[in-house]
Amino acid sequence: MTRSTEDVDADRPGLPLAIGDFGGGFDAFLDRQGILSTSDIVAGALLLVLILEATRRTTGFVLPVVCLLFLGYSYYGGLP
Repeated sequence: MTRSTEDVDADRPGLPLAIGDFGGGFDAFLDRQGILSTSDIVAGALLLVLILEATRRTTGFVLPVVCLLFLGYSYYGGLP
């Protein structure tokens, strides 16, 4: 038996609550003041990949490639 789209949509309201409590919440993130934990890095990388995928689906490959070029330049651009 397959699930209808209504069943799938019913599962989604709990997703932001599960993600929001990842790593202790926003107050714990602010209390660390720049000292990133492993869960912060994993959550940030996952969010970056999801945003790039959503951008690729809506605009094609050009904009995500440009974004990756800018991210690469911001990370490696200051090297001599």
